[in-house]
Amino acid sequence: VKPRKVFILLTSLFYERNEGISLNQELNLYNSIINNFNFSEIDMVCIKMHPKSSSEKKNALTALARNYTAFLLETESMVESFVMTSTSQVTLVSPPCTALVNLMSHPTVKIYCIDHSVLTHFLGLSYDNQQHSQKDTAEIHSLFHFLNIPQLSSVIDLSLHSLS
Repeated sequence: VKPRKVFILLTSLFYERNEGISLNQELNLYNSIINNFNFSEIDMVCIKMHPKSSSEKKNALTALARNYTAFLLETESMVESFVMTSTSQVTLVSPPCTALVNLMSHPTVKIYCIDHSVLTHFLGLSYDNQQHSQKDTAEIHSLFHFLNIPQLSSVIDLSLHSLS
């Protein structure tokens, strides 16, 4: 039986690409997202790891998935199998760049973008310092608004959304 409603959290390489961001900070971000999303009527929860994730992160994501009885997806083809199934309604939650890429790849999927303020809250100043100017951030917000991609500007926002 194929799941009707699927939630997929797409991970990134924050820990691997920035010395100032700990693995624990990144995992706290993902844990908060999963912990606060409204999973009423969800048939399947998945965590999609980035293909270049470190082995340390892969092990930690495996444990995180186990805590939530979630499936750990290691390849894009696993995501594709849900997206291409007309019987599945798929929701993706991801960082900004990944949200844009997935919107282009999967136009029928509901995508939520994790806002800059949430990322900065969990990942700290090391994340904030690598970002562009406030003008660039405002332009990104405008683009997401234009493309109708909801931005999750707090963990509270996560609890307000569901697939129903």
